[in-house]
Amino acid sequence: MPHSVCLRILNWARYDSLFASRLDETFRKEIREFVYKNAAFLSDNVEHGVGGNHLIENAVALVVAGVYANERAWLRQGYWIFERAGEDQFFEDGGHIERSPMYHLIVCQRFLTAVDLLE
Repeated sequence: MPHSVCLRILNWARYDSLFASRLDETFRKEIREFVYKNAAFLSDNVEHGVGGNHLIENAVALVVAGVYANERAWLRQGYWIFERAGEDQFFEDGGHIERSPMYHLIVCQRFLTAVDLLE
């Protein structure tokens, strides 16, 4: 499932980034290969039909994978999804279309993660 793949990409990339100095290089290589394979799958299976927060998760995972693996195509794809999803999912007052504080918080956090990486 693409949503689960997104969470794997986010968590493994963060884990490697945070603990790189403490990890065995062989293990780090396995993590990088795992993230790369998952991002390649995600790039071909974006959840456009589901939309909502799933699409935002897809976008942030592609941005993270693009930065992590230095793959410009994933970075551009994630950015493009964010542009469209942001227009569709947020009202002019900043509220999220699902009208749920939980989804609003999750989606905003994902946008901030992407903005931080893109800077």
